[in-house]
Amino acid sequence: MRVLSSRRVRLWLIGAMVLIQLVGTLAGGGAVAARAAQDTDEDERVAAVTEVVELLGSLEMSRDLHQLYDRLHPDVREVLSRSGLGSFYGSTDAVIPAEPVEVERVEFEPYTWPVTGEEYDDAASVTVRVRGDQAGDDVDERRELHLVEDGSSWRWFFGDDEAFVAEQDERAAADATYESPFADDRYADIDRFWADAFAAAQLDYQAPEEIVELEEPVADTGCGVEEDLDDIAIFYCTLDDTMYYNAEFREEVEEGVGPYAWYHIISHEWGHHIQNLLDIDATTDPELDGGLYPIELELQADCLAGVYAQDAFAREEIDSDEVQQAIDITDVAGDVTGTTWDDPAAHGSGRQRRQSTLTGYDDGFLGCDLDLLTEVG
Repeated sequence: MRVLSSRRVRLWLIGAMVLIQLVGTLAGGGAVAARAAQDTDEDERVAAVTEVVELLGSLEMSRDLHQLYDRLHPDVREVLSRSGLGSFYGSTDAVIPAEPVEVERVEFEPYTWPVTGEEYDDAASVTVRVRGDQAGDDVDERRELHLVEDGSSWRWFFGDDEAFVAEQDERAAADATYESPFADDRYADIDRFWADAFAAAQLDYQAPEEIVELEEPVADTGCGVEEDLDDIAIFYCTLDDTMYYNAEFREEVEEGVGPYAWYHIISHEWGHHIQNLLDIDATTDPELDGGLYPIELELQADCLAGVYAQDAFAREEIDSDEVQQAIDITDVAGDVTGTTWDDPAAHGSGRQRRQSTLTGYDDGFLGCDLDLLTEVG
């Protein structure tokens, strides 16, 4: 057996110790880098949450109720209507910031929304200082907000119990004063929704003139004489603010998809009425004329129909089966294969129309690229 000298043993031990220290340093450096990356990620999340909370405060200051509503978590929007949130901010319970809010603390932790009992594993709990006005009195308070990331956005929660949330919708319904001219309850509900939406944005609203069923072989409309009803399904005439439809088309829709599918189509046409009220026109050159390409105009009308459907669901005017009917009818109502995007009659493929409806349902007016408050004046 070979015997190492004591000197070589000492050198070997020293080398081993150096190697151990080097490995330890590298391992420690990796841990430090991992912690640094984790801290950076945490800082970015805090910054993102802070930005959203500060934006919510500014929206409260400007009383932009639609954007506040559209930034609610989808689970909240399933049980609270747009007018319900507006009712709260119009009540003596609301504290309206008089200056930018101050975010004092952001922590990430599990959260249970008391209204439904739904649990969220990764929520942001935020302490905010608010200096503002409550029914004419100066208030300096701290409030606790909770937000959960939904997709790429942090969405906020409203309400601490089911009774409080229900109270807002009940009060909104009790305070409603708009009387729709439409005898059909579903038409009247769509009409009231838009009247309330315009009122919340301080805009003047005017209901469509009529919804006319065409039965004769030749029909005289505000947009001209239609000589072949077989070529007509439904359309909105901007010249007389009236919707015209073929009775056979309605029957086919109701029998093939369901009764609410028809009202979703009407809601789409109502979207065109809203565009007309807001002077959003179809154009082949949006950069020059302002407006939207025809296909964009149609997809936005689908989106606005989705905005209504979500609110109707929150108010329990429609159920999940009827929401599905709205989705199904947009799936089958897409353009025929070969229709180009710049065709003046293009509405979008079934997939595009379905997605536009869902975007309105999920993201409200923000998803439809429409800020009603900017239309004031």
